[in-house]
Amino acid sequence: MNEQYFKCILIDDVVLNASLATEGNMESLDYIPGSNFLGIVANKLYEENNGVDIFKLCHTGDLSYGDALPAIKDAPGYAMPFAFFQDKLKSDLEKGKVYVHHGLPKKSKWQKEPVIVENNRIQLKQQRVGFFNKRGEFISKPQKAFYLKSAYDPKERRSADSKMFGFDALKKGQTFIFSLQFSNKVTEEEKNEVKDILEGKHRIGKSKTAQFGRVEIKAINEPEIVENKHTQKNKQLVVYAASNLCLLNEYGQPCLTPKLEDFNLENIATPNLRDTQIRTHTYSPWNSKRNTTDTQRNVILKGSVMVFDLDEEVSIDDLPTSVGEYQAEGMGRVIYNPEFLVFNEEGISDIKFKDIKKGNDENSDNKTDKVLTHTKLGNLLAAKRKELNEEKEIGEKIHDVLTSDDYQMFFDKDISNSQWGEIRSMATQEKDIEELIFELFGEVHKKTKNNNGYLMHGVAAEKVWDKKGGSRRNKLFEVIDKNKNLGTEFVAKLAAEIPKYKDSNKSK
Repeated sequence: MNEQYFKCILIDDVVLNASLATEGNMESLDYIPGSNFLGIVANKLYEENNGVDIFKLCHTGDLSYGDALPAIKDAPGYAMPFAFFQDKLKSDLEKGKVYVHHGLPKKSKWQKEPVIVENNRIQLKQQRVGFFNKRGEFISKPQKAFYLKSAYDPKERRSADSKMFGFDALKKGQTFIFSLQFSNKVTEEEKNEVKDILEGKHRIGKSKTAQFGRVEIKAINEPEIVENKHTQKNKQLVVYAASNLCLLNEYGQPCLTPKLEDFNLENIATPNLRDTQIRTHTYSPWNSKRNTTDTQRNVILKGSVMVFDLDEEVSIDDLPTSVGEYQAEGMGRVIYNPEFLVFNEEGISDIKFKDIKKGNDENSDNKTDKVLTHTKLGNLLAAKRKELNEEKEIGEKIHDVLTSDDYQMFFDKDISNSQWGEIRSMATQEKDIEELIFELFGEVHKKTKNNNGYLMHGVAAEKVWDKKGGSRRNKLFEVIDKNKNLGTEFVAKLAAEIPKYKDSNKSK
């Protein structure tokens, strides 16, 4: 099984609901399921139907599309193992000691009872959230944005009564890393075919036709990853679930207890349920092609840790890299004896954690920021100050345009307010400034023959923007290009202010 890694950059906020609930605030997933990447490839292959073995590449598991987890300093993130525990009174990964559950002294039947560690009685608390990389750098969760929306009443032409709803979205600008795993049955040509389809810009998640969902996928060289470790401590095999596991018993029914048969351990091991730490989840994925839900799935969550007592040494190379069902969607991936679960005599993990957000704050040149951003209130105030500074800069630039003699042609009477309104609407809907420039001007300013773009063709272009040798259009391109760093918000506000400024001067 070989592997190809990709990074997925969020151009827009991405909506990936954690459940199919239609009432209340909808919570977002903190990762991108591999089914989204499988869907991108399957949609393209079925559309082209160019003779490629689609069944093998999309449905058999010979090609596994992994989940995209948050990238932490250009390294893949791993879900926090449920075998990690901390003192309930000192639950800070960076400062407190991290105990590995199956490495603790066996002096209590249940972990909820006080445990004697280093001659102290402590109450342990399980770590359940967060992602970390091989170096121990971690984040508690990816950044999210909350939106409050309302359904639209087409008859009344306004927001529908009593139909407001809220939902979370993964914030744009973040990077996630995922991998494709190929079996030996997949040829080099097929690998390249899939890679070519994935690379580029796509839309994923919900509300793809609105303001959400655009991502850019790029292939990367193999990053720093956690690999299987062959050393087996205390005659135990520790299995870490790198992705969700969907296991079935011999009758085809969901099974939430790890079985020896799944890991090729029959007759040489015994499941150690006392040391095993798993959490489960039940959900029904939505199938947009059939516009309905798929079969309900009962899964063991990523981050679960399963322990097997060995009767004899086993070779890691003889064990499966993926187990269970839905492996094509990236489910079933496991790591054996991962190094981050190594512990000392007291059961304390060898890994040293470092919160990268705090690290970024410590490297700040602004001492005030260094103090403020260690608190939630500080984060809020710092974000608000940044927002106000950006608004102030945009306002100053727009004022310069409105009062400059170089741009007085924008106020010509034959440039109607509806023209500026359409430009404003396009700028409001588009989040990427380069995409907006293309939508307005096409590729004419790249010295190509492709003159597509809203201001480049049609009646409005002939009657308004082509006049005076196209100087109006050139001036508009000039001012947008010069202020690209201010994003599409600058264009939207400029297009809104020009008609107001024109009308106020007319009244005077």
